[in-house]
Amino acid sequence: MVRHLQLHISSNVPDAIPPSTAPVNPVPCLEKKEMMFDKMTNLAASSHIAATSKSETPSGSLTLTQELEAKLPKFIPEHQRYVCGAPGCSYLTCDETMLRYHLRALHFDETAYRCPHCPESSAVDSAGQVISVERMGAHLKMHDSRLYKCAHCMYHHFQRYVVERHLADKHPEKRPFVHVVREPELEAASSKAETSGSESTEQGPLGSSGVNKNSWHCGLCSYQCGTRSDILSIIFKTWI
Repeated sequence: MVRHLQLHISSNVPDAIPPSTAPVNPVPCLEKKEMMFDKMTNLAASSHIAATSKSETPSGSLTLTQELEAKLPKFIPEHQRYVCGAPGCSYLTCDETMLRYHLRALHFDETAYRCPHCPESSAVDSAGQVISVERMGAHLKMHDSRLYKCAHCMYHHFQRYVVERHLADKHPEKRPFVHVVREPELEAASSKAETSGSESTEQGPLGSSGVNKNSWHCGLCSYQCGTRSDILSIIFKTWI
């Protein structure tokens, strides 16, 4: 109570007027098994100050929306990745070495690499720095099968530990959350789940002849049955 009353004489709240009426707690609805605290408003000043400071300092979303994902480097297959970024040139080669030879021979005056795969042919990376020809290979790695993004800004990288280091350096007061934009392990797991789901949907519990697809089959003939004990008994009788 003393701390609350001190807020009225604090320099931070010069025009604060003490309230003339006491707060009234709402009556709980006993039919819905509500408690008295369910409808009460938290009047603690510390809660309001924390909420205000939190709203005044926007932070990144912990969910990766489609709008944000569209601004990130998209996946480009390796045989289509190494494209010249010089204006009017659409040279495509097999690897980074051949692309560097091409730039040195025909575009030696180009100091910045304008990635043709990024939106608006951007020549700036996620840190706001110009993509030089020397750093061209590192940028094209952003179009590989791995990409991770900082949850609080647009910084991204193809190695997860680099994004984690960025979070520790640039956002030490925020939650260290990394967006997994794409990762081969996740894609393989999702495709495997989809394949197993489609197979179970297509086959169903019974085949076309009404026999269970998961039934037990004899390895020596075409006999099949529904349980393991049945086929063991048949095999035992046959050998006896």
